[in-house]
Amino acid sequence: SVRKKASSRPHAKPPPKPPSHDESDDNDSDDDDDDDEDDLPKVSDVLKQLQSPDMKWKEKAELLSHLGQGASREDGHHVRQAALNIIQDTLGGKNANVHVIRSALIASGMIGIAMGPELASQMSWKSIMIETMKLLKSKQCGSVAKTVLAQLHGRCFTLANSLEYISHVLGLGSTASAPKSRKSRVGVAKASPNPRR
Repeated sequence: SVRKKASSRPHAKPPPKPPSHDESDDNDSDDDDDDDEDDLPKVSDVLKQLQSPDMKWKEKAELLSHLGQGASREDGHHVRQAALNIIQDTLGGKNANVHVIRSALIASGMIGIAMGPELASQMSWKSIMIETMKLLKSKQCGSVAKTVLAQLHGRCFTLANSLEYISHVLGLGSTASAPKSRKSRVGVAKASPNPRR
């Protein structure tokens, strides 16, 4: 019976919602979409709850999911910077749970899509992008990181505005962003002390 419990945990779904009491049957299916948005907790409340240090990973992963959904909505634009800061802290933290990291990655993707090119100018984006790129080699989070970067590339960031971050991940530091020409970048990448002839 112990084995059965352990195998059912990852597949556990939240209990079904009780049916709502509709007073009229004139509601269209469009109203159902609005109900889904109303079911989400306020983003400001989610931000406050995420500040609590004594939180189980399952709760934190769920709150990060709500954070991404709420901050990516049209009326969530005022909390996006704070949401990105929470995501930055989550991705940069030590000993984070895999499920929490996945939720943070997905939330950053949702918020990034909502922000568009404005995302690249956010202070927290540098850390989020660096940590996301580091997660590409993770067996457990690599596919989520790859999907998020693919969704945001071109829409929110480009190679041109992110070269410094990429060079940091590759271990080249900020030296790779200083050269202006391709020839000089190749020289830096090879770390050759001899000048070209």
